[in-house]
Amino acid sequence: MDKFRSSHCDQNRSRSANVYQELINAEQQVESYRTDLYVKKTPESEAILEAARLSFSAFFSPVDKAIWYDVPFMVTPFWAELKRDAVALGK
Repeated sequence: MDKFRSSHCDQNRSRSANVYQELINAEQQVESYRTDLYVKKTPESEAILEAARLSFSAFFSPVDKAIWYDVPFMVTPFWAELKRDAVALGK
């Protein structure tokens, strides 16, 4: 991987960790599926995502009849586990 892409990936991982933790610290309702983060739309969650300048989309959940945001590739625990597994395999 070239220097630019490596640096860019590190920045995205760092931003991912910060956004995920910030949402948790702000007591926002979050869910996930693999790498995608889902956060219930609130003024606080919207402000956090917009401040991070992330790409996200909104969808209506028929389960709780609420609007949620889908934030791709932002589930920090998934990436931490993947990295741990790679280190354990010597990669």
